[in-house]
Amino acid sequence: MVTLFTSADIYAFARVAPPQKPVVVVLNKADHDATAAIPIRGLYPNGVLQNVLTGEKFAVGGGQLRVTVTDRSGLVLVGTS
Repeated sequence: MVTLFTSADIYAFARVAPPQKPVVVVLNKADHDATAAIPIRGLYPNGVLQNVLTGEKFAVGGGQLRVTVTDRSGLVLVGTS
């Protein structure tokens, strides 16, 4: 497990177990929506990650993942390619 990002409201980490694709988990503990730009640190420099819980897709550009997470919820993201 690798911590990718922390703030007062958001915690993001990656589970990396080759040869499987890395999984990025983003959690929001706040009682309001929270937005973050998460450095993916070479896991997915560019491309698209998909939330396996909802199917929602998120673009990664320049090694940054920009997400908005609803209050007291989370995302479980995996690369689509």
